[in-house]
Amino acid sequence: MEALQAMYLHVVRKVVENTEDVGRHFAEEVRRMHHGEEPVRAIRGQATPQEKASLQEEGIDVLSLPVPEGFDGPLQ
Repeated sequence: MEALQAMYLHVVRKVVENTEDVGRHFAEEVRRMHHGEEPVRAIRGQATPQEKASLQEEGIDVLSLPVPEGFDGPLQ
């Protein structure tokens, strides 16, 4: 279990380090990229269950990844 938790935290750290946090604007940003209105880039943020369902209906796949509290700031 400890090894699994360490692996999960490693993955979360890499995602946070290599993506732009767009916060609550996630759904609109990913939709703009999907429609070619914005350049494609690696982003992360929050979306409501309704926003996520709407994106999936439009053919936009998203992945939910719970990020532990404190991972949104500077990483040590």
